Formats: sequence, C-alpha cells, structure tokens
Amino acid sequence: MLALPFYLAQISVKCSDRARYPNSIVNRSDAPLRREHPFTIEMLSAVSIPLILLQMFVKVQCHSKTAQTSGRVSFTNDNLRVSTQSGPCQFVVAATDGSSCNVFDLSGLPNTVYNLSDSWPEPYLVAPPCQTVDTSGCSACAKAAPAGVVQLLGAKDADPKNAWGCNGPRCIRCDGDDFASPKIVAGGATEGINITYGGGDAGRFVTYIMVCDPNAPRTNGPDPLMKQAYYVTWRTPLACGTPAPPTQCVATLPTPTPALTAWQEREIGALIHFNMATYGASCGPAATFNPTQLDTDQWATSFAALGVREAVLVAKHGCGFTTWPTKATVPGGGRYNYSVAYTPWKNGTGDVLSQFLKSCNAKNIGTGFYYSLASNTFAQRMGWSADELLAIEKQHLLELWGQTYGNHANGGHAEIWFDGGFEGAMQPFVTANLASLQPSAAVFNGCIQKGAGNNASNCVSPNSVRWIGTESGTAPNPTWSTGFSGAGDPNGAVFQPAECDTTLQNGDQWFYNG
Repeated sequence: MLALPFYLAQISVKCSDRARYPNSIVNRSDAPLRREHPFTIEMLSAVSIPLILLQMFVKVQCHSKTAQTSGRVSFTNDNLRVSTQSGPCQFVVAATDGSSCNVFDLSGLPNTVYNLSDSWPEPYLVAPPCQTVDTSGCSACAKAAPAGVVQLLGAKDADPKNAWGCNGPRCIRCDGDDFASPKIVAGGATEGINITYGGGDAGRFVTYIMVCDPNAPRTNGPDPLMKQAYYVTWRTPLACGTPAPPTQCVATLPTPTPALTAWQEREIGALIHFNMATYGASCGPAATFNPTQLDTDQWATSFAALGVREAVLVAKHGCGFTTWPTKATVPGGGRYNYSVAYTPWKNGTGDVLSQFLKSCNAKNIGTGFYYSLASNTFAQRMGWSADELLAIEKQHLLELWGQTYGNHANGGHAEIWFDGGFEGAMQPFVTANLASLQPSAAVFNGCIQKGAGNNASNCVSPNSVRWIGTESGTAPNPTWSTGFSGAGDPNGAVFQPAECDTTLQNGDQWFYNG
C-alpha cells in the first residue's frame, strides 16, 4: 500500500466565551439557568500531508445548561384504561429564558382516559401526563407496552370503511419507552409547560401542551382535537407554576464527566479506515489483505502536524475482518480465522493494532478503536447464530479493551467507537466492561441500542458522545451538548456532546478508493 498525498483542511470548532464546562457552571442563585453557546467552523489553509487512509472528525463543544424534572411517574386509578403505578406528577424546571425556576404539579389532573381525534378518522386514547393507558381491555392492542397515547386503527390507516376503535385489528403506541426522561420546556409561572414523551412506534412522540388557565376547572380535560398529530392541548390551572428555589434547578443541571471534559479539550481527532475494504474487496478472503508499505509512524507524524490529539483506528468493520491476530474461538472450538493471522502479510505475524498503539504513544496521541457491533458479514457466511456471534464479540472486546490492546500503560483509550450502536443483549456486558477496563474513554454512540433508539436507559457509559447526524463535517447552529441526536436539546437530561465526522474523499467514501 503506497502512502498517498491528500490535501487536508484543518477544521476548528470554536465556542463563545465561557463555553467550556465546568468553567461556565456557576452555582449561584442569580446565575442564568440556561445558556446557549454558538460556534463557528473555520477552514484553515490547506497543507499537503501524505497519509494512508486517514479520515478526520471534529468535536462540537458548544454547551448548554438545563434543569431536569422528576421524570415520568404514574398514579393509581381503578379505570381499566389507566395505569396503576403511584407517585406525584411534579416537574421542577427553569423557564426557557432563565428568568425563573418553577414547580408544575399536575398530580390533580383527572384519572381519566380521553377519546381524542384529529383530521383522520382513527380515534386516540389519551391519558394525562404521568399516566399510561391500560389497553388490556382492547383486543386491538391488548399486548402493547404502556403508552400515554394510543392510536386505534382499522385494517388500513386512512380508510374510514374499516373498523375503528378498541376492537379494531391493531393499534399504534404514540409514545412509550422513555417515561423516565421526558423533554420539558417551560416559560414563566403563567406560561405553562410542554412535556414530550418519545419512544412511540416508528419514532412517534407525544407532546402535552399544558396551558396555564387559572379560570379553568381543575377537572378540565384536553381539547377534543389534536393540534396536528400527537400534540395534546390541555387548559388547566394546574399548569400554572409556583416559584421554586433557584438552587433546586441548578442542582439538577446535567454536567460533563471528567472524561468528557478531557475529550472536548482534545478538540480534533483522526478516524482511520484501514481494513479489508482498503484493497477493493469489502469482504474478500483473508489473503486479500497484504500491505507492503504500511507505516503507522508516518500516520502519527501526520496527526501531530495537523494538531490531532486522539486517533481512532477501525479494528473491525462490517465485513468482520480483524486487523489484529485475535485469539477468539468460534463454535466448534476453532480459532476465528478472518484476521491478519491468516494473511500473507508478514507471514501471518503482522499486527496493525500493536503498531498503531506504539506509534501514537510515541507522539503522545490518545488512542481508540472502532468496532462494529451492528454487523459481521463473515459471521453470516459462517452461519453462526446471534448468540454465537455475541460470544465472539465479547472475546474481541475484551482483547481490545483489556491487557492486550487496552493501552493501560498510557491511561487507557481516549475514545471507543460503536458505529450503529450495539445489540440490546450486549448492553450489560458492554456497560460492565467499559466501567472496569476503560472508565476514562469517551464512547461514541454509547446510548444507541440497535432497534430501541437513543435514550438514557440505553446508555452503556456516562461518557457517551452522540453523532451530529451528518458526515459533512459541519454542525447546526446552535448545537447543544445535552440531548440524544443531531443538534441536541437545550432541555436534555443527559450531557452527551456531539461529534462531527467527515471523509477526505468525495461521495462519502470512507475507505481508500483509487
């Protein structure tokens, strides 16, 4: 493999003054409760640096401060269609302009399920905030998981000739799996509160627009018509807040872990795609991999010249080839044989990962590995079951994070990449071993469970970093360090800053394509 010259544009991400946690956190009663930090992305003068398949990413470091709520709770009711959990429905939240901190106590809302509609013929069963609809009496969705709003459908969504209602053929959960971490937006005490629950089927969410109306009866229910889809408007005196001590809001602000602060200070990183696909065959036989001029010292020298302070190397991509001589065993007792140990490179004694670690450590560049838990084409070809593949993946991760490649002599890895997240069955293993083996590593996509979305209950590490949502190398303005996707959420409950990754080639091409 020849070292090829690439023109690189250094990308710097800057935030306004006092934009970096923890310096911008001021635990004073007169401190602003929310602060937005715009950023700029600058293209500096290009420099010609010879690299082998270097891809670069930058980190968005613009921060937010936000109050949190007590979470989603439910209380008892004998109605068949209302949940039977108990607890207050109370939210302590700062106004969006930072002017006040108020308590919104919705515990007195009626314990009733309401039938709402919108422009479509299907009805909605709507419970108050902090309650869920008990659908056990509905044949349409008797086995559905709890939800605050349920949409009852006929055989075809928009065909009024079909049966609609509780005994129809099916239902849709409009919210569902993030009850403990709703998104809260509030104005002043007289401006009401908006409560959004996600986790519904096919990405649906429900927003309760709780309007402060001191003249409405406490028994008032929601408006009979949805405002657009999945927006419930509710006029009630219970949505009028009462003042809370400012310290109560400040105390619950999400803040970065020391690992995330260090990650943000590193600012620029390199993401190196060097694997089987480098040679034109995305999942070719092991013998395809045979570099002739691999020089990881040259990589590290280029990183240092660019100002890179951490580098992440693809250890295994989707095809399943490992660039280290893994000793993992496979079903039947053999060795995992889709690795550098089964290639002509250095007669099977080569080890890209060891060379990479040595080179980066010599330049004081933080390290990390990309490992795709979302796919393995080689495993599919071998016919291994999902459980058999999980057993192999666990062995691989222990090698990458443990004594062999964990870089513990240099403080462990700077960042660990999960492209596409992780399988739910892997969550307990990943959580435990990140905590014990790599507690100081930032974890890219650390809150994304495959098929279950990106939320607090899925996080495998408190050091999680989210994807910015594009591979263009740019980020929206503003971008918040709280939230679970894209530009973030100023009212997010978890500090999870964003990372921008981008390629050096056209057409979103991550591996070298000569």
